[in-house]
Amino acid sequence: MPIDVQHQTVNVKTNFKEQEVGVIPEADWQVKAGNQKFLVGAVAELASGAWAMIIDYTVTAGKVLYLYGASCASRKVNSDLNHACEIAVQIGATEYLYAGGNAGVVYPFTSPIKVTAGVAVRLNVYNNADHTCSIRGSYLGFEKAV
Repeated sequence: MPIDVQHQTVNVKTNFKEQEVGVIPEADWQVKAGNQKFLVGAVAELASGAWAMIIDYTVTAGKVLYLYGASCASRKVNSDLNHACEIAVQIGATEYLYAGGNAGVVYPFTSPIKVTAGVAVRLNVYNNADHTCSIRGSYLGFEKAV
């Protein structure tokens, strides 16, 4: 509701009765609007000390992507051995973040990463274990029209 008042004092009263209308964070609103985006990828058998790109997504024309977090999880089939993995968040040609842990990592971003149309978003994973592992990874966010 645009209001254009010049050189006057105006009191605007709003009644949020029983939360019929409310203010919610944009990330929550985008989920309700159907714009939530999960980008998921995996590599079945990654050798020890090797990197693999498991997500390669280019932001849709006319839209902007907001990423809220990244994750990876690794496992060694039929084994209880340690299976450490790492992720590298790549936007365009630049890697911005490295994180890892034994069996995986969940890394929420303190503020969203904004990625514009036509820019590639990649998730690279690294097998830090001393044996072959399967690794899955994901991004969580939303993509909306500009």
